[in-house]
Amino acid sequence: MITLFVMSTTAGWTDVMLSSITSTDIDYVAIDDQRSSFWTIFYIFFMIIGFFFFLNLFIGVVVTNFNT
Repeated sequence: MITLFVMSTTAGWTDVMLSSITSTDIDYVAIDDQRSSFWTIFYIFFMIIGFFFFLNLFIGVVVTNFNT
């Protein structure tokens, strides 16, 4: 959950993405040349959806305070 929160706030998400898409298995060394395209697409979509979710929350709070 912390990893998904870090990615949603866009603070250091590239390090998380690169370390996870190059991982192979538990207790194995990451392989730089072998990258999973499925996880790359997952992270890109999660960044887009997560960013819009936080942006909508921020705009909702600003509009609600402006209306009051």
